Amino acid sequence: MNDGVIEAIDLAEVQFRDEYVNKIQNAMERICGEPRNTPKHRSTLSMEWILRFAQTNLSTLSEAKWNILRYEVTFFAEHGPYLKGTSETQGGRMSAKFNWISLVSTSDIPEGVTHREAFELERIAPKSGTADIQKITQGLLDDLIKSGKIEFHIPKIVIGLTNLNRLGKASVNGKQIDLGWHKWISAGSHKLTFAYYLVELLSQYAHKILRCPALDCHKIFLSSRKDQKYCSIKCQGRTYLREYRSTPWERIGKKGRPKKRS
Repeated sequence: MNDGVIEAIDLAEVQFRDEYVNKIQNAMERICGEPRNTPKHRSTLSMEWILRFAQTNLSTLSEAKWNILRYEVTFFAEHGPYLKGTSETQGGRMSAKFNWISLVSTSDIPEGVTHREAFELERIAPKSGTADIQKITQGLLDDLIKSGKIEFHIPKIVIGLTNLNRLGKASVNGKQIDLGWHKWISAGSHKLTFAYYLVELLSQYAHKILRCPALDCHKIFLSSRKDQKYCSIKCQGRTYLREYRSTPWERIGKKGRPKKRS
Protein backbone atom coordinates (compact mmCIF):
# COMPACT_ATOMS: atom_id res chain seq x y z
CA MET A 1 0.00 0.00 0.00
CA ASN A 2 1.56 3.30 -1.09
CA ASP A 3 1.82 6.48 0.98
CA GLY A 4 -0.98 8.21 -0.93
CA VAL A 5 -3.48 5.48 -0.09
CA ILE A 6 -2.41 5.44 3.57
CA GLU A 7 -2.79 9.23 3.79
CA ALA A 8 -6.25 9.03 2.22
CA ILE A 9 -7.28 6.38 4.77
CA ASP A 10 -5.97 8.52 7.63
CA LEU A 11 -7.94 11.55 6.41
CA ALA A 12 -11.05 9.40 6.00
CA GLU A 13 -10.67 8.07 9.54
CA VAL A 14 -10.48 11.62 10.91
CA GLN A 15 -13.70 12.43 9.09
CA PHE A 16 -15.38 9.25 10.35
CA ARG A 17 -14.22 10.02 13.89
CA ASP A 18 -15.71 13.51 13.76
CA GLU A 19 -19.01 12.12 12.49
CA TYR A 20 -18.91 9.46 15.19
CA VAL A 21 -18.40 12.05 17.94
CA ASN A 22 -21.30 14.15 16.65
CA LYS A 23 -23.63 11.15 16.51
CA ILE A 24 -22.60 10.06 20.00
CA GLN A 25 -23.34 13.56 21.30
CA ASN A 26 -26.75 13.43 19.63
CA ALA A 27 -27.37 10.05 21.25
CA MET A 28 -26.42 11.52 24.62
CA GLU A 29 -29.01 14.28 24.22
CA ARG A 30 -31.69 11.78 23.23
CA ILE A 31 -30.97 9.72 26.34
CA CYS A 32 -30.11 12.37 28.93
CA GLY A 33 -31.63 15.52 27.49
CA GLU A 34 -29.88 18.82 26.97
CA PRO A 35 -26.80 19.75 29.04
CA ARG A 36 -28.71 22.61 30.68
CA ASN A 37 -31.00 20.08 32.42
CA THR A 38 -30.26 19.30 36.06
CA PRO A 39 -28.40 16.05 36.88
CA LYS A 40 -31.55 14.69 38.55
CA HIS A 41 -33.61 15.35 35.43
CA ARG A 42 -30.96 13.80 33.18
CA SER A 43 -30.87 10.77 35.45
CA THR A 44 -34.65 10.37 35.18
CA LEU A 45 -34.50 10.71 31.40
CA SER A 46 -31.82 7.99 31.32
CA MET A 47 -34.12 5.63 33.22
CA GLU A 48 -37.03 6.41 30.93
CA TRP A 49 -34.82 5.64 27.93
CA ILE A 50 -33.91 2.27 29.44
CA LEU A 51 -37.60 1.38 29.77
CA ARG A 52 -38.31 2.42 26.18
CA PHE A 53 -35.32 0.44 24.94
CA ALA A 54 -36.37 -2.69 26.84
CA GLN A 55 -39.86 -2.57 25.32
CA THR A 56 -38.87 -1.70 21.75
CA ASN A 57 -39.82 -4.28 19.13
CA LEU A 58 -36.53 -4.57 17.27
CA SER A 59 -38.05 -6.57 14.43
CA THR A 60 -40.15 -3.59 13.32
CA LEU A 61 -37.33 -1.02 13.23
CA SER A 62 -36.31 0.56 9.96
CA GLU A 63 -32.63 0.80 9.08
CA ALA A 64 -32.56 4.47 10.08
CA LYS A 65 -34.08 3.76 13.50
CA TRP A 66 -31.70 0.84 13.95
CA ASN A 67 -28.73 3.16 13.46
CA ILE A 68 -30.16 5.66 15.96
CA LEU A 69 -30.66 2.91 18.54
CA ARG A 70 -27.19 1.46 17.99
CA TYR A 71 -25.58 4.81 18.74
CA GLU A 72 -27.72 5.20 21.87
CA VAL A 73 -26.71 1.74 23.12
CA THR A 74 -23.09 2.55 22.33
CA PHE A 75 -23.24 5.76 24.35
CA PHE A 76 -24.82 4.08 27.38
CA ALA A 77 -22.40 1.15 27.28
CA GLU A 78 -19.34 3.37 26.98
CA HIS A 79 -20.28 6.33 29.15
CA GLY A 80 -23.01 5.13 31.47
CA PRO A 81 -26.00 7.10 32.76
CA TYR A 82 -26.23 10.32 34.68
CA LEU A 83 -26.84 9.45 38.33
CA LYS A 84 -28.51 11.60 40.95
CA GLY A 85 -26.10 13.87 42.74
CA THR A 86 -23.50 13.79 39.96
CA SER A 87 -22.77 16.23 37.19
CA GLU A 88 -21.38 13.79 34.65
CA THR A 89 -21.71 10.26 33.35
CA GLN A 90 -19.92 7.45 35.12
CA GLY A 91 -17.70 5.91 32.49
CA GLY A 92 -15.77 6.42 29.33
CA ARG A 93 -14.12 4.66 26.45
CA MET A 94 -10.43 4.57 27.28
CA SER A 95 -8.69 2.15 24.92
CA ALA A 96 -9.04 0.02 21.80
CA LYS A 97 -9.85 -3.07 23.86
CA PHE A 98 -13.32 -1.58 24.35
CA ASN A 99 -14.06 -1.96 20.63
CA TRP A 100 -17.13 -3.99 19.74
CA ILE A 101 -15.13 -5.79 17.06
CA SER A 102 -11.35 -5.53 17.01
CA LEU A 103 -9.82 -4.70 13.63
CA VAL A 104 -6.14 -4.17 14.29
CA SER A 105 -5.12 -2.97 10.83
CA THR A 106 -6.52 -2.35 7.37
CA SER A 107 -5.56 -5.91 6.43
CA ASP A 108 -8.14 -7.17 8.95
CA ILE A 109 -11.03 -5.46 7.17
CA PRO A 110 -13.29 -8.15 5.64
CA GLU A 111 -13.54 -8.26 1.86
CA GLY A 112 -16.30 -6.07 0.48
CA VAL A 113 -16.45 -3.86 3.59
CA THR A 114 -15.67 -0.18 3.10
CA HIS A 115 -13.36 1.73 5.42
CA ARG A 116 -16.34 3.63 6.84
CA GLU A 117 -18.17 0.37 7.57
CA ALA A 118 -15.04 -1.04 9.21
CA PHE A 119 -14.79 2.05 11.41
CA GLU A 120 -18.42 1.58 12.49
CA LEU A 121 -17.89 -2.15 13.10
CA GLU A 122 -15.24 -1.29 15.66
CA ARG A 123 -16.98 1.54 17.46
CA ILE A 124 -20.75 1.08 17.17
CA ALA A 125 -22.94 -1.59 18.74
CA PRO A 126 -23.93 -4.18 16.10
CA LYS A 127 -27.52 -5.32 15.74
CA SER A 128 -26.77 -8.67 17.36
CA GLY A 129 -25.04 -6.98 20.29
CA THR A 130 -27.93 -4.55 20.70
CA ALA A 131 -30.42 -7.44 20.76
CA ASP A 132 -28.34 -9.29 23.37
CA ILE A 133 -28.16 -6.18 25.55
CA GLN A 134 -31.92 -5.74 25.25
CA LYS A 135 -32.45 -9.31 26.51
CA ILE A 136 -30.21 -8.59 29.50
CA THR A 137 -32.16 -5.40 30.21
CA GLN A 138 -35.52 -7.16 29.93
CA GLY A 139 -34.35 -9.94 32.24
CA LEU A 140 -33.17 -7.53 34.93
CA LEU A 141 -36.40 -5.53 34.79
CA ASP A 142 -38.54 -8.69 34.98
CA ASP A 143 -36.59 -9.94 38.00
CA LEU A 144 -36.90 -6.56 39.69
CA ILE A 145 -40.68 -6.42 39.24
CA LYS A 146 -41.47 -10.07 39.97
CA SER A 147 -39.12 -10.87 42.85
CA GLY A 148 -38.11 -7.44 44.10
CA LYS A 149 -34.41 -8.17 43.63
CA ILE A 150 -31.86 -8.59 40.89
CA GLU A 151 -28.54 -10.38 40.71
CA PHE A 152 -26.09 -10.07 37.85
CA HIS A 153 -22.71 -11.72 38.12
CA ILE A 154 -19.77 -9.92 36.53
CA PRO A 155 -16.49 -11.86 36.79
CA LYS A 156 -14.19 -8.86 36.72
CA ILE A 157 -14.67 -5.12 37.03
CA VAL A 158 -11.90 -2.60 36.49
CA ILE A 159 -12.41 0.92 37.85
CA GLY A 160 -9.80 3.54 37.14
CA LEU A 161 -8.96 7.21 37.20
CA THR A 162 -7.11 8.99 34.43
CA ASN A 163 -5.63 12.46 34.40
CA LEU A 164 -6.89 13.73 31.07
CA ASN A 165 -4.27 16.47 31.04
CA ARG A 166 -1.66 13.73 30.56
CA LEU A 167 -3.40 12.52 27.41
CA GLY A 168 -3.50 15.85 25.64
CA LYS A 169 -4.07 19.56 25.97
CA ALA A 170 -7.30 21.42 25.32
CA SER A 171 -7.88 25.12 24.86
CA VAL A 172 -10.82 27.47 24.49
CA ASN A 173 -10.29 30.82 22.76
CA GLY A 174 -6.56 30.27 22.97
CA LYS A 175 -6.58 29.61 26.71
CA GLN A 176 -5.57 26.21 27.99
CA ILE A 177 -8.19 24.55 30.19
CA ASP A 178 -7.84 21.95 32.91
CA LEU A 179 -9.46 18.68 31.81
CA GLY A 180 -9.22 17.20 35.30
CA TRP A 181 -9.54 13.57 36.28
CA HIS A 182 -11.86 11.09 34.64
CA LYS A 183 -13.38 8.01 36.26
CA TRP A 184 -13.82 5.02 33.97
CA ILE A 185 -15.21 1.53 34.37
CA SER A 186 -14.77 -1.68 32.40
CA ALA A 187 -16.48 -5.00 33.03
CA GLY A 188 -14.60 -6.80 30.27
CA SER A 189 -17.15 -6.28 27.50
CA HIS A 190 -19.76 -3.78 26.40
CA LYS A 191 -22.59 -6.10 27.42
CA LEU A 192 -21.32 -6.51 30.96
CA THR A 193 -20.44 -2.83 31.29
CA PHE A 194 -23.94 -1.91 30.08
CA ALA A 195 -25.41 -4.25 32.72
CA TYR A 196 -23.23 -2.70 35.42
CA TYR A 197 -24.42 0.81 34.55
CA LEU A 198 -28.00 -0.43 34.37
CA VAL A 199 -27.88 -1.90 37.88
CA GLU A 200 -26.38 1.39 39.12
CA LEU A 201 -29.32 3.25 37.59
CA LEU A 202 -31.92 0.76 38.82
CA SER A 203 -30.62 1.13 42.37
CA GLN A 204 -31.94 4.70 42.32
CA TYR A 205 -35.27 4.07 40.59
CA ALA A 206 -36.26 0.53 41.61
CA HIS A 207 -39.05 1.83 43.87
CA LYS A 208 -40.59 3.74 40.96
CA ILE A 209 -40.57 1.01 38.32
CA LEU A 210 -43.99 -0.60 37.96
CA ARG A 211 -45.88 -2.75 35.50
CA CYS A 212 -49.25 -1.39 34.40
CA PRO A 213 -52.02 -3.71 35.71
CA ALA A 214 -54.42 -2.88 32.86
CA LEU A 215 -55.45 -6.10 31.07
CA ASP A 216 -54.54 -4.84 27.61
CA CYS A 217 -51.33 -3.02 28.55
CA HIS A 218 -48.78 -4.47 31.05
CA LYS A 219 -46.31 -1.77 30.08
CA ILE A 220 -43.34 -1.16 32.39
CA PHE A 221 -43.21 2.50 33.37
CA LEU A 222 -41.62 4.95 35.76
CA SER A 223 -44.16 6.24 38.26
CA SER A 224 -44.23 9.96 38.94
CA ARG A 225 -46.11 9.80 42.26
CA LYS A 226 -46.49 7.36 45.14
CA ASP A 227 -50.14 6.44 44.50
CA GLN A 228 -49.74 5.90 40.75
CA LYS A 229 -50.73 2.41 39.62
CA TYR A 230 -51.33 2.81 35.89
CA CYS A 231 -49.01 4.02 33.16
CA SER A 232 -51.56 6.50 31.83
CA ILE A 233 -54.96 8.03 32.50
CA LYS A 234 -56.28 6.07 29.51
CA CYS A 235 -55.37 2.72 31.10
CA GLN A 236 -56.79 3.82 34.43
CA GLY A 237 -60.05 4.94 32.82
CA ARG A 238 -60.47 1.72 30.83
CA THR A 239 -59.89 -0.39 33.94
CA TYR A 240 -62.35 1.58 36.05
CA LEU A 241 -64.94 1.46 33.27
CA ARG A 242 -64.48 -2.30 32.93
CA GLU A 243 -64.98 -2.73 36.68
CA TYR A 244 -68.04 -0.47 36.61
CA ARG A 245 -69.68 -2.41 33.78
CA SER A 246 -69.02 -5.73 35.51
CA THR A 247 -70.58 -4.54 38.79
CA PRO A 248 -74.16 -5.82 39.44
CA TRP A 249 -76.82 -3.10 39.20
CA GLU A 250 -77.97 -3.64 42.77
CA ARG A 251 -74.54 -2.48 43.96
CA ILE A 252 -74.56 0.75 41.95
CA GLY A 253 -75.03 3.79 44.19
CA LYS A 254 -76.80 7.05 43.42
CA LYS A 255 -73.61 8.65 42.18
CA GLY A 256 -72.87 5.79 39.83
CA ARG A 257 -70.28 4.13 42.04
CA PRO A 258 -70.40 0.70 43.66
CA LYS A 259 -71.65 0.76 47.24
CA LYS A 260 -69.33 -0.41 49.95
CA ARG A 261 -70.06 -3.91 51.09
CA SER A 262 -71.05 -4.25 54.72
